[in-house]
Amino acid sequence: MRGTRRRSTPSLPLLQKVGYRQIRRRWGRAHCTLTTPKAQSRLSRGGGWQEAVIMARVPVRTNQESHFWPGYVWFGLMLSLVAVPDGQPGVLRVLLVPPFAATLSIVLRLSKQDVAQPAPVVLGSTLGATVGTILSFAVHGPIWAVVAAGVTFVLLSAVRIYHPPALALSMYPLLLRPSVLFPLLPVATFTLIAVGTASVLSRHVSGWPTYPRRSTDSIRNTVHLCHSGK
Repeated sequence: MRGTRRRSTPSLPLLQKVGYRQIRRRWGRAHCTLTTPKAQSRLSRGGGWQEAVIMARVPVRTNQESHFWPGYVWFGLMLSLVAVPDGQPGVLRVLLVPPFAATLSIVLRLSKQDVAQPAPVVLGSTLGATVGTILSFAVHGPIWAVVAAGVTFVLLSAVRIYHPPALALSMYPLLLRPSVLFPLLPVATFTLIAVGTASVLSRHVSGWPTYPRRSTDSIRNTVHLCHSGK
């Protein structure tokens, strides 16, 4: 009897490097890598053409291909809110421009990434500022500011609401001594306004990136049709 040659199933890193046409030519239509139980169940619901979802991290296209003037105007107007009196020292409002500008750029340019979603932006930033405020009741200084940033990094990563500017916000109470309301005003207030206006504008301004992302956005470019055979 003539032995049958066994085809190997493509690995996930290889699926990320080559397109579906190359995969089909090399391994045949019946082969597809399934990395989640949901994808496996979708492929096992019958014969013929079926859909299998490959849960792979792929680069998300941003709005960087051309100048996006509505976004620039929104960016400038949002930063102008930092100048609104809120009971905090004037120097603090000036020094809040860098982390808030970073938050706005993440929401605008990386709108489909985890760090740009409303929960990390609002809750992550507020929690970071809260960590610093709590520590400021007992200690102050650069060394403790570094400790606050480290605690914030571990905490936000553990609860899956990591937002990079939150690390900087956690250091402010230990360096600049703002009021105890710092996590709420201006941090929570500013981030809520930022995500709220971005969400509204994404629905009404042509070309504005979808925000917040839909559940299907993260797998839009990772759907392949595989022929299971009959």
